[in-house]
Amino acid sequence: IRSWGEACGDTVAAIINGDPNIAESVIPGQPTMRNIDNTKRFPNDLVNEEHGDGEIFGGANWDFMELFGGGTVTEAAREEMAKVLFAGIPFIPISNVQFNDILIAFIAGDNTRGGNNVQRLRNAYGMHGITEEGGINKLVEEAGATPPVEKQATSFQELQSGIPVAGTLFDGSFVD
Repeated sequence: IRSWGEACGDTVAAIINGDPNIAESVIPGQPTMRNIDNTKRFPNDLVNEEHGDGEIFGGANWDFMELFGGGTVTEAAREEMAKVLFAGIPFIPISNVQFNDILIAFIAGDNTRGGNNVQRLRNAYGMHGITEEGGINKLVEEAGATPPVEKQATSFQELQSGIPVAGTLFDGSFVD
């Protein structure tokens, strides 16, 4: 799920800067490209674009920091988000990542640190429509459709302008 990668970058920027506004915008009337202090929810606010969909995760992470800081994103809350983030990353599945997998991974990572943030994580992610039971596969099943098939990846190396380039081919799309 590419939106998680975008949200991770936005969250790290917010941790470092203490600011939910991400990237200066070149669009007239729009001061920043994204704002992770938001109320976007899964699945209602999905736009099928990684940056836009990443704002759902980013919003949950910002809300986690506000909950930890007692309503304000404090330095201690930002430090705690960094710890939760890095403790949870090893638990994120390698492929076919669903929205709920990120919450599940963060809870698993937090449990390795004593589990003091589990309820805050559930609350913050729940405010954005993400629960441990949720995810695209559950929505598809409830609709009576067939769940998506996990994409097959093939690693390869090719020459581009005489320079070796390594990458992965996901169902016909090159990912470097």
